[in-house]
Amino acid sequence: MRVFSFCGLVALLASAPAWGAGPNTCISCHAELDDEELVAPAKLMEQDIHSRQGFSCVSCHGGDATVDDEDESMDEAEGFIGKPGKAKVIELCGKCHSDGAFIGHYNPALRVDQVALYHTSVHGKRLKEGDTKVAACADCHGAHGILPANDPRSPVYASNVPKTCSRCHSDPTYMKGYGIPTDQFDKYSRSVHGRPLLEKGEMGPPACNDCHGNHGATPPGVSSLANVCGQCHPINNELVNQSPHKPAFEKMGIAACETCHRHHDIETPSDQMVGTEPPAVCIRCHGPDKFPKGFAGAGAIRASLDSLNNQYRAAEALVRRAERAGMEVGDALFDLHEAAGSITKARSTLHTFNPARVEEVRVAGTELAGKSSQKAQAALDELEFRRKGLALSLVVIVGLGFALFVKIRDIDKHRRRH
Repeated sequence: MRVFSFCGLVALLASAPAWGAGPNTCISCHAELDDEELVAPAKLMEQDIHSRQGFSCVSCHGGDATVDDEDESMDEAEGFIGKPGKAKVIELCGKCHSDGAFIGHYNPALRVDQVALYHTSVHGKRLKEGDTKVAACADCHGAHGILPANDPRSPVYASNVPKTCSRCHSDPTYMKGYGIPTDQFDKYSRSVHGRPLLEKGEMGPPACNDCHGNHGATPPGVSSLANVCGQCHPINNELVNQSPHKPAFEKMGIAACETCHRHHDIETPSDQMVGTEPPAVCIRCHGPDKFPKGFAGAGAIRASLDSLNNQYRAAEALVRRAERAGMEVGDALFDLHEAAGSITKARSTLHTFNPARVEEVRVAGTELAGKSSQKAQAALDELEFRRKGLALSLVVIVGLGFALFVKIRDIDKHRRRH
């Protein structure tokens, strides 16, 4: 059989997807070696996505897998590559993954701009400058035994991405000289994003690639961290942009999101973050003597939040009490749910850093909580009325029963006398 160059092989694969289904001396030879490092690729290829699509070892490494002679099968003059370097890996993966017509035969939905994007990334630029420590395709996706990104066993599955990135970025020795902190994964794993993703397997929270980008350099507008956060939190981002903090943060060259919520170690937001007492973040910049207007505003916002929360809790307690008593409280629960929505809205509106706007939401929420309380109280009043009516009815019934008993006894006495 003729040994094809890689370019020729790609053309052949496009017309014959079953390539690789025949004899494969690469697998049979490597499976019998004593070196586990050389045996592993043969084992891993059993589950590899490319292998399942009909690709074989020669698709990437070149050579001829149909001959038993080692020199013939691995003849460099005939296109054998062996173990490719990182720059070569990008080129090899790109031969197929940058060809839309070719990839369309296997997965029409798969993007074909990954290589172009990679060359715009920090990793890609450094690799082009000769830094071979940076990540290339195989470092993240694996070299053999590559699995689809939606397979939970894949290193690039959403919940596995942070640990995959940490293999390099949490290694102080490996990262020495780059001037990058190596505690990002530890911080992220304790954060409001990391805990649900890593511990519970929830797919909603962002992983490294959601903020830093996948193959490309970064998400659009990453020059401002607020734009990155704004991809998932657009309403809060817009409210901050309307606030008096927007020009102040821009003048100082810092991001509002990071200033209050931090970076990788983002804590679960709470009302305690707002106000004039620790652990409020407002007092990091605002004090009674330094920026007193902002200090007073922070106190007013916290007061509105506390008032709304207290009104909601009081209404909830009343509604739950009526509900446990078996009363119909559907309307009261509806208003209570709306009041809870007002709390969420108030917590979002505080990103305007405008006490008056937060107070508007508080007033509306308090009105809803009040309606819920009134309806719940009406249900409890009705219950009390029913209880009193039942008690009175019981007294009347007992009285009538006693009178009837007395009357029957008198009639019985009269009958016996006559």
